[in-house]
Amino acid sequence: MEQTSDLPRSHSLPASGVSPDAPIERENVRGLRATIDLAPIGIAHFDPDGRFLLVNDRLCEIVGYAREDLLTRTFQEITFAGDLAACTELNSQLSVGNTPSYCQEKRFVRRDGSTVWSRVTVSAVRDAKGRVTFLVGIAEDISHLKQAEIERERLLGLERDARAQAERATQLRDEMLAVVAHDLRNPLHTIAVGLETMLKLQPPDDERAARQLVVMQRTLRSMNRMILDLLDVARIEGGNFALAQEHVQVQPLLNEVLELFEAPAREREISLTCNAPQGAHCVIGERDRLVQVLSNLIGNAVKFTPPCGQISVRARLLEEELHVSVEDTGPGIASENLPQLFDRFWQADRTGRVGTGLGLSIAKAIVEAHGGHIWAESVLGRGTTFHFTVPCAPAS
Repeated sequence: MEQTSDLPRSHSLPASGVSPDAPIERENVRGLRATIDLAPIGIAHFDPDGRFLLVNDRLCEIVGYAREDLLTRTFQEITFAGDLAACTELNSQLSVGNTPSYCQEKRFVRRDGSTVWSRVTVSAVRDAKGRVTFLVGIAEDISHLKQAEIERERLLGLERDARAQAERATQLRDEMLAVVAHDLRNPLHTIAVGLETMLKLQPPDDERAARQLVVMQRTLRSMNRMILDLLDVARIEGGNFALAQEHVQVQPLLNEVLELFEAPAREREISLTCNAPQGAHCVIGERDRLVQVLSNLIGNAVKFTPPCGQISVRARLLEEELHVSVEDTGPGIASENLPQLFDRFWQADRTGRVGTGLGLSIAKAIVEAHGGHIWAESVLGRGTTFHFTVPCAPAS
């Protein structure tokens, strides 16, 4: 912004090359003043020392001063102390000609002592010799934007704190699970060995006592499974969940798992069938972990399928992977619960609290560690189908 005439302290607005007394000039001055006063943004002229020469109504509204009062003050007087140094430096750079103008977000101190955020743009008006005659400032009230920004930062801070607390709580829980599981495993193993020795050396004559010992063995196996699940969770969270890479034959793997559940299925009159490709097809992975995945899926199907129901296990080769599905005729799962199935400790029916709620979460980690995927499909009243894939071994 360059002009070649000074602005007098009477706040008139001269035009270069025209007599101030000319009627056209006076009309131009009045028109320009009206334009400034009606502008929706704050406008001010002030001298190089910061004394206000001209202000419009909008600026008075922003800073909370009457026009007459504001014209007795300086730019520096109504600038918030914390922003004054930066403002002074920018004005100094502008005055010496290092920059034609500058834009700054700063706070003004209002007449009542409150502060208001403004985006201020300042330009210099110079005479023919390049000297600064006065400065023009344009101010926009951005308090609402700053308040929204402050609120956003506050909410982000709360979110960060909450996330940190949740992560710390999860870490403490996982550490506790690992310690508890490890400390429980040894005494349970001692009890299991002692119970097995008792049954071998001196089987009880009382049929009721014999049944109780069998129940104890079953309970110990269940507790040991829970402990192994807890240890698996600790390994997964700790990044220590490593898998062996070996060729595992598909048909023997399926047969082994099906044999484990033939008796429980028969007891409940559940039909358990398997359809798998014939031949020596192999997948790449760790046999025991794949047994664990299949056992979890088929075990859940047996648990939730009503008597006289059906469970169908199917395996098929799809290009470079094996696709396995376990379909049951159980009660099904509500669609809103499907996304949570593989979450740790989640159970659809929390009243019974059967198991730890870790089996599907661990199965998911195992399948993904093999480079595969696992998912479920279900319709209430019509059963559930679990699917998973694992890479096939290349044909030799």
